[in-house]
Amino acid sequence: MGRSTRDDSVYARSTGPRANRLARCSAARCSSSSARVGARQPCSAWRSPQADGPDAELESTYLPLGQPVTVYGHIHQSFVRNVASLTVINTGSVSQSFDGDPRTSYVLIDDVTPAIRRVEYDIEREIKAITASGLPHAEWIVRTLCAARPQMP
Repeated sequence: MGRSTRDDSVYARSTGPRANRLARCSAARCSSSSARVGARQPCSAWRSPQADGPDAELESTYLPLGQPVTVYGHIHQSFVRNVASLTVINTGSVSQSFDGDPRTSYVLIDDVTPAIRRVEYDIEREIKAITASGLPHAEWIVRTLCAARPQMP
């Protein structure tokens, strides 16, 4: 694996035009002889196409980044899709999965082949921690966790 760099502006917590401009200009990259992976944001930090979204939406969101592989999160549904000349990957979720499988999910890219991996964890322990936390709407969070699908509050 080649040299890896990180530009902290990718992780900016601010919002608005300045944050979007920073995100567009920032990249965390790693490279090897067979793959180059870039982590850049699309023009809008708020666009997160759904797993079953149309190819055209994935293309318009991620082709402008100019990378052959795009990995993103936020929607809590893991998938790997090939669209045009692009591979789009959503890593899924460590918790609160929305795809019907309550296990933690992550992506492993072995050379250039992506694979979604799943890991069992102690969901009952998480439920107890959420219930005891005093978080508002804890019961709703627990229902979502148990169903592994979005639930109405």
